[in-house]
Amino acid sequence: MKLHYLYLFGSIISKSLLDKVIKSLEKQGIWMALIPCKIILDTKQIDSAATLAIRDFVQNMQKARKINIQFLLRFLGERQIMEAFHKLSEINDNDYCFVVFYDPTLSKNEVVKILEEYCAKQNCINNLSDNYNCRPDIDTIMRIYDINHSEIEAVSRNNTPMREKFIKIILERIALSFLR
Repeated sequence: MKLHYLYLFGSIISKSLLDKVIKSLEKQGIWMALIPCKIILDTKQIDSAATLAIRDFVQNMQKARKINIQFLLRFLGERQIMEAFHKLSEINDNDYCFVVFYDPTLSKNEVVKILEEYCAKQNCINNLSDNYNCRPDIDTIMRIYDINHSEIEAVSRNNTPMREKFIKIILERIALSFLR
């Protein structure tokens, strides 16, 4: 299974309508995962989880049947689908990252156009853009990724910025999610 991915940022107007759009898009070879911006410290998280999820499918080592669910497992550092959905349900955020996996027979521009048309017709997403505009919440990130202060100290070197410490820990969680 060879897939490409892209990510866009925006606000959800109607979650129920968006769920219908997601199901419709899957029939066209487009799968979408929703990540609250509060837990995105850096787009490296998205790139790492997407790359590993695609690799999981290529190597037939996936835990989920759909690539967007496999991505969520990787992104959240989880092994259980229900636990991943539970974590996401605990986060209250209006801004999201829409991670979109698509068949390589489609171009990125075609996928973006399809998304914009579907979302405009259904009025389910607002301000769709490829500009990273997330405002991460450190307390939420620490809770979702189960990061404690001793881990932060363990990855400290010299005057490493706090953001870099968190990114290092999160990328480790993403990479090792199925080994824990």
